Amino acid sequence: MPRRTTRLKALASATLGVVIAAPSAAFATSIAVRSLQTSPHVVLDVTVRPGSVAVSRSDFALSAGGDMFAAKNVKVTPGHSRRFRLTFGVGSVVAAHAVLFYRPAGRFLPIHGPAASRTARAAGVPGIIRTFPITGGVGTPWGTAIDAAGAIWLAEPGCDFAPTCPANAPPGQIGKLDPSSGRFTHYTLPEIPGNQPIFLALDGFGNLWFTTPNNSMIGEFSPATETFVGQWPVTPGSGPWDLAFSNGQIWFTEHFGAAVGRFDPVTHAHQDFPTPSADSSPYGVAASGGRIWFTENNSSVDRVAVLNPAAGDAISEYQIVQPLSGTPHLIAVGPDGHPWWTEGWSDTIATLDPAVAVPGGCGPPSGVCNGIQRFQLPSSSTCGAGAHSSGIAVDGAVNRVWLDDSLTGLAGSFSPLTDAFDMSAVGNCNAHPHDGLGLDAARDAWISEEIANATGEIIPPSAGSTAGPASSRTSASPMVPANAVAPSIHGHLREG
Repeated sequence: MPRRTTRLKALASATLGVVIAAPSAAFATSIAVRSLQTSPHVVLDVTVRPGSVAVSRSDFALSAGGDMFAAKNVKVTPGHSRRFRLTFGVGSVVAAHAVLFYRPAGRFLPIHGPAASRTARAAGVPGIIRTFPITGGVGTPWGTAIDAAGAIWLAEPGCDFAPTCPANAPPGQIGKLDPSSGRFTHYTLPEIPGNQPIFLALDGFGNLWFTTPNNSMIGEFSPATETFVGQWPVTPGSGPWDLAFSNGQIWFTEHFGAAVGRFDPVTHAHQDFPTPSADSSPYGVAASGGRIWFTENNSSVDRVAVLNPAAGDAISEYQIVQPLSGTPHLIAVGPDGHPWWTEGWSDTIATLDPAVAVPGGCGPPSGVCNGIQRFQLPSSSTCGAGAHSSGIAVDGAVNRVWLDDSLTGLAGSFSPLTDAFDMSAVGNCNAHPHDGLGLDAARDAWISEEIANATGEIIPPSAGSTAGPASSRTSASPMVPANAVAPSIHGHLREG
């Protein structure tokens, strides 16, 4: 593929795809969402003024931490209604971070009352990582990428995707960390509405690609020239999220819809591949052996899926557990071709054996499905109730799975050989290590701390370390206790 050096010109005046679709007449006026109950389930009271709307359960989803939860019940009179109630099978921990998504209009609606109280995470005791406030950029780091020279690249939207940034949010930035000096450089995205980056990926030429879900675009940045090459719209309202390269093509998830997309970096053409399940809200994506693995994040779908270009781009979906109990999050694939993924609010990680799992079915009528193993993360003694497994990466050379937990502030690794988690506190409970987790050439793990505006390097545990706590395993097999060791963690000062 030839190197592209065309500068970004006049994009601000171009016709762009945007996340927010044109609302119905009723939603163009006023809608109020009020929390009636947050425990043991979330119950919302929705009022439309003036007029009314046709309502179905699939029209709504609760969004928290980027994950989507389907409505369990909707109480509404037949036909059109101006007031109705929605019930979601989640508790107060999720509710404190939630907004309501109305699919027909593509709108995210704030919740008034207890469910909208975005309470600060309880401060914990300082851990062995030090974090520093960002001094030269907009911050709120999300996705990461690590180049061949060892530089750490971060998507800095400057706002919390919940799951969108405010309409008036200024452009975000791409941040670069030089690990040898700890110095940061920041590159501000062009002045385009909704131009906040969320995930990053490097191509074979060292160019950096990013997604901006608020305006449904994919962009390219040249580290060699320190310029933004261009941005190109994909399907309006699709919310391009995570992205990965395979055979020279970019594959991305469409988190606000039910499809994965393919984008050609040369022609900038794109194509959507709808998922068999409706309203699937694809989240993470990873490529392996030409196949494209991705998660289907809506709690009413709760599946992992694979797209096979060699089989006519057919998509196979795999159930994880019955009854549904997860919000599959980010995904990575080991050298054996087995995918691993975090499960968001269920506080577990899981893996799938393609030789055993059966697409479209579970096998047992209840419990973990055939070919699936799930593992419960250790709890936190200092950060209160609730957890959210987020970032993930697989180090195939030593059979280690790296992960972090954004609510408990824990990050570390899991050994499939011993079923042991080696987790350590990341600064304090406000650090919020989230979706930005990657491995450098030395196999050290790098994490982005969204709320603390920092990044951290985790050095793998050495062979002769002392024993630590055992892990908890949730699968078809009984729990297997094993020894674990705590890794050492180093922080880097952010500079402008």
